[in-house]
Amino acid sequence: MARVEYQARILPGSGYIEKTRPTELSLGMYSGGALVAPSSGVVSIYNVAGNAVVTNASVTITGSRAYYTTSEADFITESLGTGWRIEWLLTMPDGFDHLVRQDASCVRVRLPIPISHVDLLARHSDLDDQGITDFDDYLDEAHYEIVARLEARGRRPYLVMDPAALRMVYLYTTLAIVAGDFAGSGAQDNTWRYEEEKYRGLTREAWSEVTFDYDEDDDGKSNGERRRASIASLWLGGSRRGA
Repeated sequence: MARVEYQARILPGSGYIEKTRPTELSLGMYSGGALVAPSSGVVSIYNVAGNAVVTNASVTITGSRAYYTTSEADFITESLGTGWRIEWLLTMPDGFDHLVRQDASCVRVRLPIPISHVDLLARHSDLDDQGITDFDDYLDEAHYEIVARLEARGRRPYLVMDPAALRMVYLYTTLAIVAGDFAGSGAQDNTWRYEEEKYRGLTREAWSEVTFDYDEDDDGKSNGERRRASIASLWLGGSRRGA
């Protein structure tokens, strides 16, 4: 059988491993627009020095995805920080073992999603009329987008001490994704298309205004100052915008 080039869906923040509690890690492999189940696999986790903390631990396959749950005992002596690596070695239906490397970090606590479907309905009660039982997939997608943006802006999401400060960013991002999905490929005057544009605009405003308590030195304590979502930028001419 020919080797298949599967697509590994590596989600922003999915490589954050909590040091003092079990962390569920997962990976989905896709081909032809569908999730493809591995027949078996192992996972290894390496610290910033490149030393194996977990070696060839067996994964479980549930819902066609590979899962592994860490044990806090393996990480008790490890240091917090970035530069870690997860390696998935999965045996796929093409008969080959596929190696997927994933960037990782050892963290105190992952950033939680600070809103729920209740907050979405509070803004749009008509969402209940769309035949959707829950909005978890939309909330998750917004979370991945926000985590990626924080990382790109130089802020590590797991160092945000007050997730509620990101409430409006989460709310508007999620509603923009929901509205965009409902609008589909309809005309530009489609009501949901208008809602998507509105919420994308509100999302941009929320990002420009948000500040939060931030654990700058990763010691588990707030630094006592509010931080913007972006680290200060250096501008030509030597001027520097405050962080």
